[in-house]
Amino acid sequence: MISRLPREYILLTPEEVSKKFGVNRKTLARWARDGRLPAIKTPGGQYRFEEYVVEGLLGRPVPL
Repeated sequence: MISRLPREYILLTPEEVSKKFGVNRKTLARWARDGRLPAIKTPGGQYRFEEYVVEGLLGRPVPL
């Protein structure tokens, strides 16, 4: 049986989020650095974005 992670643990890549917002990945990095888009920075320096935050900002709340 495959269990799904709770929505608050699902992380999206910059590529996935850039498609949702219709902006360039560099724009997302700038938003993350400026604090306009909450992000998690991996040890390798890559940004990851929580799915429920992204969907909420787009007006599509995801049930937790």
